[in-house]
Amino acid sequence: MKTNLCNDYFPRRLRPNFSLSGVPIPKELKRDHGFAHLPNKFNILMTLFNETEKILQAAHGRDQRKTFDELSANVEKNTKKKFTEKHLAQIVSLYPTAYTLRWERARDRRAIQLGLWELVIQPNLIGNKDLSPFVDSFLASISSLPNTPLLNSPNKFGEEDDKLSNNKWAMPNSVSSSPNKRPPSLTPVKLISPLKSPARKDCNIFSPKKPRNAVIFSSPIPDTRVKMDANRLKWRKLIFRHSLVGKVREAHSKFLEEKKFEFDDNQNLHPEFKKSINELVGDILTDGAIPSRPKSCGANLQTTDIRMFLKSVKKETKIEREKTPERPNQEQKIEGPPTLFKKLAVSSAPQTPKQCDDSKSLPPMTPIQERSKIYCK
Repeated sequence: MKTNLCNDYFPRRLRPNFSLSGVPIPKELKRDHGFAHLPNKFNILMTLFNETEKILQAAHGRDQRKTFDELSANVEKNTKKKFTEKHLAQIVSLYPTAYTLRWERARDRRAIQLGLWELVIQPNLIGNKDLSPFVDSFLASISSLPNTPLLNSPNKFGEEDDKLSNNKWAMPNSVSSSPNKRPPSLTPVKLISPLKSPARKDCNIFSPKKPRNAVIFSSPIPDTRVKMDANRLKWRKLIFRHSLVGKVREAHSKFLEEKKFEFDDNQNLHPEFKKSINELVGDILTDGAIPSRPKSCGANLQTTDIRMFLKSVKKETKIEREKTPERPNQEQKIEGPPTLFKKLAVSSAPQTPKQCDDSKSLPPMTPIQERSKIYCK
């Protein structure tokens, strides 16, 4: 008989967060997952979203801070496609509960001196807000059942349970009494050995019956953070594709009303619509999807962004370049010291080489040259 080790070892308030493996996928998500007709711009956006999810999954598992510049560099490297703030705004406008975006001061020394801002991106996983409203009905149906974890809210470590006071698997009071302090990020089944991790010897409980050198396991400490596992990635992908297909269906319904066509197949599109699907499906509106950058005063350059300051400065009129001084005409005399350039003057007539007599300048001809000259004549 199989037993759930997680339920045996951890009490209700200390169990890991709920897994989506047992939640049934709604019909509308399954239906739109098989919808294959998407315009090229939506296919590119779907590829960028999938790669963004993979990168943020790795950063969330390591508890790292991810900025948009780092994210765009990784996405462009893996997909060989551009990933700009416009693409991020389109993703957020289609799936507003997927991420949390905020502007923070840059942490680089040079950027701190300039007062630059960075856009920080994190997956919105607390309270299953990214999966609403598709999972809310299922969570409401099982929240009243006994021996189930708290699904709609994160685990609260400050609450004390009188029934679990005698439980040997309960966490120490030093950890449970601090609501703001997060426990070490360990998996529920991972046990720590004092021989392999000497830095954590103070957390281990030694038994007097066993020798000191024996391997003694410490009490398991669960990682209560919401995990961005494969099931959650699958759900988020289905929800994002559902929103993309919804845009295509809206454009298709408008096309049928304008042309007055009758088409009843929900999983297919009209042949005339397929030919020009890239032009008929409009762009995604991105107004207010990304929070605006904090405003900074341009008077002090040490605490403001230089780029924003230069944009705020009005463009000045074009400065005419100074013309080079004109050369003196041929008739003008060259000014200079009286001792050297007094007698120098440019004549109006062009200078020609001196004529010379050919008879005097040329050397005498040899007899052979004279004969050849006569022969040629």
